[in-house]
Amino acid sequence: MSPTEKGRICGACDKLIIDFRKTKWKEIEKIQIESKNTTCGLYSNKQLKYWGQEPPLLDVEIKKPFLVTSLFLALLTLLPKKGKSQNNIDTLKPIPDLNIKTTNYYVPEPKGIYLTGKLFDANNKEGLPFASLTIVGTKKIVSTDINGKYQFDITDIADTTKKYIVKAHYIGYSDNEVTYSNNITDNISLDIPMQQQATNFAVETPKKKRFKKLRNWYRKN
Repeated sequence: MSPTEKGRICGACDKLIIDFRKTKWKEIEKIQIESKNTTCGLYSNKQLKYWGQEPPLLDVEIKKPFLVTSLFLALLTLLPKKGKSQNNIDTLKPIPDLNIKTTNYYVPEPKGIYLTGKLFDANNKEGLPFASLTIVGTKKIVSTDINGKYQFDITDIADTTKKYIVKAHYIGYSDNEVTYSNNITDNISLDIPMQQQATNFAVETPKKKRFKKLRNWYRKN
């Protein structure tokens, strides 16, 4: 790929590839929506892992052995040092049983109701990446990931009895609208197939009068 001011040029398709590795997710989503998901981008492994959201600054899991080791080192600091015990008695007192229990620490997922699914080609069943989906009548707009998967947070509208329409748009395919009932209290899954648009070619043929003029001119000469 050849470097440019804004990114690189792909050697296969000659399209400009924007370097999104240091770009905030909201800015990436805005650029993809404005370009109708036609912008090619370079993403980091961390962005692909946390697709659709801002990656955390520190992606480290707290392991149980690490926690036990830390507690053991902390207890060692509580032991009296040699030569500083009370009454100048060089003895060690037994450490009381603190009954310390180790637990697995994790960040609980926020409670909510989500509409998830996959946008795919109706013929070969392959996912369509960076497609645009909207819930008609709301401000909810999302894009599919590299595998064609999407996710809507519908927590704020899930307690109504209104039926909503999910509209999917992808370049080269006909728009598809799917209706779903929103009277739910749990997550729902909705896969949306897309049909490719038929391409028509028009061929213009000369009019008969032109052939007659050409034939008459040829006979006179």
